[in-house]
Amino acid sequence: MNEDCLIKNFGVFLYSLRTDKKISQERLAELCQLDRTYISLLERGHRQPTLMTLFKISKAFDLSLSYLLELFEKQYENR
Repeated sequence: MNEDCLIKNFGVFLYSLRTDKKISQERLAELCQLDRTYISLLERGHRQPTLMTLFKISKAFDLSLSYLLELFEKQYENR
């Protein structure tokens, strides 16, 4: 498994999840207490999220961290 590919795929996953929920980058950043530019970098696969960032993202979408990762894994395996 290529780490760069995994990071880029997480970005695609995050973008899809955010747009499916009709949440702007600005709103997601507010909910996660992160900068909007950092959300953009994550979505473009230019940053690797920390465990704390993943936790904040899961809470912003009202998901458990394990379920967020499960959803990502399913999408990643289907590519």
